[in-house]
Amino acid sequence: ALAPIISNRIIDYSWKKMLPEIAKTTLEKDGLTTLPYGDYVDDLKPELGWASFPDSPRLCASYVPFRGRFSILLEAYSYEDFKTRVKASYDFLLRSLEFVAKNSMEMKKIVNQVDQETSSMANMPYEKRPKMPLAYKMEANGAITIHGFEVEKSKEENVYPRFVPIREKTFIVPLLNNFTAIDSRTYAAGYILPAGASEISDHLHMHGIMIERIEKAMTIKFKRFIFSELKASSSLNQGHWQSNVKGEWKEE
Repeated sequence: ALAPIISNRIIDYSWKKMLPEIAKTTLEKDGLTTLPYGDYVDDLKPELGWASFPDSPRLCASYVPFRGRFSILLEAYSYEDFKTRVKASYDFLLRSLEFVAKNSMEMKKIVNQVDQETSSMANMPYEKRPKMPLAYKMEANGAITIHGFEVEKSKEENVYPRFVPIREKTFIVPLLNNFTAIDSRTYAAGYILPAGASEISDHLHMHGIMIERIEKAMTIKFKRFIFSELKASSSLNQGHWQSNVKGEWKEE
């Protein structure tokens, strides 16, 4: 994941050391060619680029690094036969585990640094805290080489668009997997849950988030988010309704 909300320590180590080294090893030892997960922006216009999956914590490959941990999403080429996909997945997973075993101390050190940096933000003065990205745009992050096919759209009618290969071709296209913040807000020192929010607190505990109960009355300044718009997507995406929320912060 390359979202700006994820620690640069995790991103840099993953993309500059871990993934390149695993890819190099699988090519040398297993003859396996790999590339960053994604798809063409337009199947008929490869020159527009190869785009990553959307950044969202509901996807496990993004959720894990959101928590300051390392994550790898592995998928095999869908048009190969089952035996080849299983073998390729096994080889890449084996080389990934070998890398982690060899570099575990360095990776643990990075994870501990990320945890400490995240926790320390709560004690920073508000004006010195970093910004939390709320919305992103996806930009090019260099180029990649794809061994693929020129295709044309199938002439079949009343079916989901299908593409027919014409000839093999190697493409060098922009890699679109760098997320840049276009809207952000200063990180909060903490969040206040109303009394009786046990279901929410139980879920937060399950995700490893610390909860403290306020045992006596106290007066503090805080900001409440007031909703002005909640817009759900027009269709389900893998069983979920994705929603966009608008509103403003009000001090109370």
